[in-house]
Amino acid sequence: MSRGYADRCADFAARSAGPAREAEGLRPAQRAEDVEPLFLGLADQLDRAPRDSGTPGDPLTGNGLRQAFQYALYSDAAFPAVARLVQEARRAEADRPCRRTWPRSSRTRTRRSWSR
Repeated sequence: MSRGYADRCADFAARSAGPAREAEGLRPAQRAEDVEPLFLGLADQLDRAPRDSGTPGDPLTGNGLRQAFQYALYSDAAFPAVARLVQEARRAEADRPCRRTWPRSSRTRTRRSWSR
């Protein structure tokens, strides 16, 4: 694992585990140290059983989730979108598609809400 990945993963974990994310429905774990293992476990589950992404012929797989996470590490503005994707992928209803939504730029309004 690279130093940059470790730093940015810790940033994502700290922000996504914050209490403010609970009200937004984007808090995957209560503690920051639980976010990465949860994410990696979910990616492993999706490797074994991909989920409908809402795009015909393009299911959400573990590699797709990992790629979304990798892209999100480049910009804090993408953190809410990947947190939303993680939450949707965790839902028990297998027939409910996971929407892939991304901010149009790094200067979206979500940037401030995810600041420290």
